[in-house]
Amino acid sequence: MRHAVYKLFLIVLIAFVLSVAHYPSQKAEGGAFDRIGIGARPKGMGDAFTAISDDGNSIYWNPAGIARIEKSELILMHKDLFSLGLINYEFLGYVHPNMGNGSLGFSWIRLDTTRNVEFMNYTENTYIISYGMRIARPFSLGANIKYYSVDYKEGGSGLGADIGILYKTFAGHLNLGLLYQDFNRPKIRWDTQAEDQLPANLRLGIGFKPNPFMNVALDLDKLLESYVETHLGIEWWLLKRGIGLRTGLINQDKGKWNFTMGGSLGYRFFRFDYA
Repeated sequence: MRHAVYKLFLIVLIAFVLSVAHYPSQKAEGGAFDRIGIGARPKGMGDAFTAISDDGNSIYWNPAGIARIEKSELILMHKDLFSLGLINYEFLGYVHPNMGNGSLGFSWIRLDTTRNVEFMNYTENTYIISYGMRIARPFSLGANIKYYSVDYKEGGSGLGADIGILYKTFAGHLNLGLLYQDFNRPKIRWDTQAEDQLPANLRLGIGFKPNPFMNVALDLDKLLESYVETHLGIEWWLLKRGIGLRTGLINQDKGKWNFTMGGSLGYRFFRFDYA
């Protein structure tokens, strides 16, 4: 009896998650493709990273930020959604600086069911090419071109595009960021000739850096035609940036706040982040 109830629970849970993937334009929270977000560092700060965007995580949060990266960066991320061993969410990204007036990035986001889900096999991939460049000393501009691919009984694909702006003022102590995700409202075209449209998303961020070892950030996240989410985050670096501590708050539902926290351990060119 317990086994049957547990299996039913898994079926309902997976069906719910994948219903978001199949009908993103009808689901305000998003959840399919790149609406989950990447990077343990931004996650520890409550997803308040649009105006911070100073490392390889900028590929997702604001591609204008990669324009200021001075050394090549490789980022790997793994997340077990719901911590049940049913759905994996992963990210692989690489940023190469000094390409013209900016930096070039390549990344891959993947969500798929694990072997523990015997009754369903679902996979979606997002392949991203990013470029960020400095327009003037305080301004950076960046863009993403994204290829969406999904495979579940039938296949589907589509093309999306993002544009981001980053403005650093007061000697870098105050940053303003703007990201317009999927501004072309890409259509996922299925092999069956059916179409689903992904919604556009607008993010506005403010970052305050009182000293080289602290970041305070606020993001307002507006999935068009839905409620505005509020994200607050703070980050402290210790021991010459060898240790990082983070915490954040996310208001995704009216009146309901979720708490986040995370940290980093770094040595020379390597850093491990957890959230």
